[in-house]
Amino acid sequence: MSKSYNDDEYDHVYIGVDDLDDFYFGCTTYFVKLFIEKLSSSNMLTNIAFLDYPRLVRMNPAVPFKTRGNGAVSLFLRVKKDSEDKLISILKDLVQNYYEESFGREPGIILLSENNIHDHGIMRDYYWKAVSDVVLIDHALRLLKKFNAKILSHGRGVIGALGAVSNFFIEGDCTYELIGYSERSSEIMISKERVILMDKLTKPYTFNNIDPDHKKILITPSLGKPVVFGIRGEDPKILMKALEILRPANIESTLIFKTNQGTDHHMIPRKISEARIYRTGLFEGVVSKRPYIAYGGDVFLEIKDPEDPDLRLEVAIYKELGEGNVVARELREGDIIRVGGSIKPLARLYGPSDMLLNAEVLEIIDLKKIFIQKNPSCPRCGSTMKSMGRDKGFKCPKCGYKDPFAKKIYIEVPRNIDVDKKIFKPPPRNMKHLTKPVSRYGLEKICRKDPVSLKNFYNIHKFMRNLMIKI
Repeated sequence: MSKSYNDDEYDHVYIGVDDLDDFYFGCTTYFVKLFIEKLSSSNMLTNIAFLDYPRLVRMNPAVPFKTRGNGAVSLFLRVKKDSEDKLISILKDLVQNYYEESFGREPGIILLSENNIHDHGIMRDYYWKAVSDVVLIDHALRLLKKFNAKILSHGRGVIGALGAVSNFFIEGDCTYELIGYSERSSEIMISKERVILMDKLTKPYTFNNIDPDHKKILITPSLGKPVVFGIRGEDPKILMKALEILRPANIESTLIFKTNQGTDHHMIPRKISEARIYRTGLFEGVVSKRPYIAYGGDVFLEIKDPEDPDLRLEVAIYKELGEGNVVARELREGDIIRVGGSIKPLARLYGPSDMLLNAEVLEIIDLKKIFIQKNPSCPRCGSTMKSMGRDKGFKCPKCGYKDPFAKKIYIEVPRNIDVDKKIFKPPPRNMKHLTKPVSRYGLEKICRKDPVSLKNFYNIHKFMRNLMIKI
């Protein structure tokens, strides 16, 4: 297939953006909408191609210094080289004119040329660290310098901005989200009945639309604007079908993002020895003591490393885990489990450790068999026999039958845990953005930059414009 453009005239660039939202107005994803509109009004769309969906990338939920939604956005573009300065000017103007006066934001806006990113492994490593560990701004700035990046806004948001760009370099599971916008979002009502119908007709290919226990709508934000709703699903086609069913009125525009939401990317398998404060991970261990049930129902337990019993980790399984919290109450010493979540500082509430794993997933690996001792039954009349003394056998108190060789019998105690259900996660209302719903198990896929879109400028350009659907 012949190319419709000259390689020498174009550059492939990544744009990363973070920390442009607050609790009252603005959303980092909204920046993409404004950016596309600005490109259109500046007659720049003829010089730019979108080489993949815009990315919405959620970062490590455990770190204390995070933005409201803990998400950054990124774009992968093919840009005519003589238009790059104008592109940068548009980005700077958007930040200065729209976001400059908001209190508490530390925006990060970066631009990287693909030609300068020679080591993709560094980018992949950065992504996995950004979603599961603490990244210092100095580390992000060193990498940006190494890749000769242009930093258009130097706030702490450069950490997430680079994390969002690094998502382009992994080949892993992904989902999509269709977001609807309106600056009059407080005036727009989303029909609960339509959401329930949409959920029924599109599941399991959309997820976390409603809470099944309370029938609460989950696709609408709790406060702030201009986001009106966000529908999450497996591919853009199912999201468009969901939008048709939902029939929202007076929405100004929508955008579809490729995301890491609902993927468990932060659940890095780790050994207990690798636990660190503000790190996330999935830890396997043996329950080392009977769980402690606190007032109110929260469960605290301790697991030890299967290979090194001296390595231990304290775990909190709060009521918000739902059924997992109930199951945790039934765990006993010797049970083998996996628990995933965020490591937080601990004020030594339950043992000598200074770390506590706040669990958001509980997986049962193996349940220890528990037995109780019982006196044997009389073979003559069926009554329970009584001991005649140590190593002297048993005698029936009813009929007098004696058996000097009888021994106590062991009876296995049923465990009040459904052994067929191995994985327990919180109900949708309590899920973090990155947490994979059980309904997604088996729907995972390998997501890459679409090779067709890299070769076909106009289809992508037209498609990206069509993402901004006027309802």
